[in-house]
Amino acid sequence: NTNKDYIMYKPDMRPMESDLTICTWVKKLDTSDIPTWFSYGVSSEVSEIQLTDMGSRIRLFGDEANLQSLYTVKPGDWFHNCLSWSAATQRRHVYINGVLVDSKATPAGRTLGQDGYLVIGNEQWSTYGTGMDPYNAFGGELYK
Repeated sequence: NTNKDYIMYKPDMRPMESDLTICTWVKKLDTSDIPTWFSYGVSSEVSEIQLTDMGSRIRLFGDEANLQSLYTVKPGDWFHNCLSWSAATQRRHVYINGVLVDSKATPAGRTLGQDGYLVIGNEQWSTYGTGMDPYNAFGGELYK
């Protein structure tokens, strides 16, 4: 895997403006810095959403949660990773293998930024819509 192995597009995120759930099965194969399988960035926040193959490091609205002390994913292991958020409840939840491992308040009135780039396989590293991070390239497998 390299920082050129990714898919980037600009989806219509209006249906997810006030709530969303992102889930997949992830097989961790890489041990690099922060292998990112899902990221979404807007011009005002390049880390609007970031999900890694460690499962323990996520970002929502630029706020990072490092949950490594709660669980560990070893290379070669499959795990189910979910992030859910609702503007109505002002909370985000992280689930690993169906177990709620973290819940945190989100800012009142905050909605998902629109007109952003969604990337599968890397994160938008400090620059909106470009600047893929070679250390955060995803090198595993995903399954719906």
